Amino acid sequence: MLEEAGSYFKDLVSATVFRADINKLGTLDSEWQDYFPNPRAYPYRAAVEVAALVSSIQLLISANASKD
Repeated sequence: MLEEAGSYFKDLVSATVFRADINKLGTLDSEWQDYFPNPRAYPYRAAVEVAALVSSIQLLISANASKD
């Protein structure tokens, strides 16, 4: 979706992560490093555990990007 809008992961400024099981957040952390190799360049991130997500999915990420 980012590329369709002319943005890239480097343009992310914030992300809210909704997890059905917050104990699995470590899995996301390792994946996050693939997209953001420099921890100092990580966008602001908040993580929230929720009771249920739509269609039984386990993870939902809402992100905001900004281009200079």
